[in-house]
Amino acid sequence: MRNFNNHSGHVIVIGWHEKQTQKLIDCILSDERRQNGRILLCVKDEELTHPLPDYDQVDFARLSCFSDESEFVRIAAQSANRVIIHGENDEQTLTAALSLSPVVKDDCHIVAYFDNPKNAELLDRYCKNVECGTNRAAELLARSMQDPGSSRVLSHLLNPQTGATQFSLVIPSHADDVSVEELSRRMKADNNAILIAVSTMQSGDDVELNPDSARTLKPGYYIHYIASKRLLHDEIDWPKLVEFSPT
Repeated sequence: MRNFNNHSGHVIVIGWHEKQTQKLIDCILSDERRQNGRILLCVKDEELTHPLPDYDQVDFARLSCFSDESEFVRIAAQSANRVIIHGENDEQTLTAALSLSPVVKDDCHIVAYFDNPKNAELLDRYCKNVECGTNRAAELLARSMQDPGSSRVLSHLLNPQTGATQFSLVIPSHADDVSVEELSRRMKADNNAILIAVSTMQSGDDVELNPDSARTLKPGYYIHYIASKRLLHDEIDWPKLVEFSPT
């Protein structure tokens, strides 16, 4: 019940599902170059005590309600970098997402998981700063049946504990326009990274996989890439990209 309002740049995880949530937190912590601070695990269960007491980077908060503004102040929601919501049920997840969406800062990204795709579609219509996820088991089974090994490839892309995986990066404001072809070439040559998708939105709603090589990328665009570790902005030689970009 302590006050966490001095937290800043942290990750808020709402909901506890034992093995699932622990694996989620393990994946977050395994990314040693993540640009986020401590993890604040929040639950509504009055009986639950800190489920991960040995994790020194994970704090624990028991909330009275997932729509109470005073509770959002207590967990410093307005200062968080990221929010992950997976409530006890879809109704709890929807309530928390709708309540938190207008509270967080503009560059804070919210991810919400739903069992029912219709609830995800509903939230997508009203909260553009929330990225909704649902169970994709059927799609994964179909793809693995048609293209053997697909489930293993996708598992590796999602898990930073298994080597090269997928990351994203926003093109900084000081960079000049650059083509997909040139950026891809530079990232592969200098960072051994593979550009796989681009988006103009943080939520990825307009994501384009395997974009045309002639497409022009601008500051503020999001690029998605595969690499053995997360790339930081200063590890890409943006001035060099300006020098080589087509006129």
